[in-house]
Amino acid sequence: MDVIYPYSIINKKIKLSLVFFCVALFFNCVKKKSSEDIHVNYNNGKVVSVEYETEESSGYTFHLKQNDQSPILGNLTCEKGTCTFIPIVAFTAGQTYEIRKNKKTIESFTIDHSSKQKNPELIAIYPSMDTVPQNLLKMYFVFSHPMQHSKSALDFISVFDNTAQKESDIFLEMETELWNKERTRLTLWLDPGRIKTDLIPNQEKGPPLLQKHCYTISIDSLWTSEQGYPLTRKYVKMLNVVGKDLQRPNPKLWEVNIPKENTQNPLEIRFNEPMDAVLILETIQVKNREGELIEGTFSLLENELKIEFKPEEKWILGNYSVHVNPVLEDLAGNNLERLFDTDLSDNSMDTKSTENILNFSIEH
Repeated sequence: MDVIYPYSIINKKIKLSLVFFCVALFFNCVKKKSSEDIHVNYNNGKVVSVEYETEESSGYTFHLKQNDQSPILGNLTCEKGTCTFIPIVAFTAGQTYEIRKNKKTIESFTIDHSSKQKNPELIAIYPSMDTVPQNLLKMYFVFSHPMQHSKSALDFISVFDNTAQKESDIFLEMETELWNKERTRLTLWLDPGRIKTDLIPNQEKGPPLLQKHCYTISIDSLWTSEQGYPLTRKYVKMLNVVGKDLQRPNPKLWEVNIPKENTQNPLEIRFNEPMDAVLILETIQVKNREGELIEGTFSLLENELKIEFKPEEKWILGNYSVHVNPVLEDLAGNNLERLFDTDLSDNSMDTKSTENILNFSIEH
């Protein structure tokens, strides 16, 4: 079975004991947990184990919900505050199970149904263009399904410097990975300490990316979803590195294509350089003359060089404005107020924000 346990329980060959679940999960002192703290581990869509965080052991059992019969049988191991239970008979999809103490329900969890699309796909990698600045700050990996918790994402991602013909360690390894709430989007930072020129990591190791070098990023097909299904295939992303981006984003240089009145045609904004794919969707708003927010949907196009805003209602005559939050970044982490590679202790540096409001009018 290709299930990996967080505390290497199987690898350490800790003896598994067949127990009634009434004997299985023993806690003397238990932190009150939400169902989010109960982790259900899948392999090829089947539940192989359930993990629950504890402080010690004493008198807890697992049961099928609304079933007062005997507790569920299974194998149990406990280590470093985490108990892992492997049921003898697999949990049933769609069923809800309870953790009880002295016949009182403490927590419950539900086993997911298998979806029609079983294998996850890597549906986007940002930046989407292959040509990137040497001081590229971060990348995003977007999946069709929530991905597994048990192993580090970097165990499935490798980088090869085609120019130097060697493996390259460009990503910052973090204790807590940067996933969105749904666990479908992973953010990987290139080591900021190696990007900033005045820091020791940069002086000792050099920048993560080298100018005029070509890199291949490979994403292993063994990477699995929360339900244990592997990716549909191996994915590859190329990076062709050019010079550093030493300019802040400047909305004054953006081109705005204004829609016609009485239509729902999109407002189009073309940037002078690619923007951060996540921040651009979080930092732009469209308002009317009264300052009221116009409801609608943003779409990112053309390798993050263009964004479209489609309103929920038709455009009417009048004045409008596009508001850009100054935290918006380009690919190098430069925002509207300062460059990423800036000595913040140097008061002589110009950190004045560029104009962040674009005005336009809908006319006859």
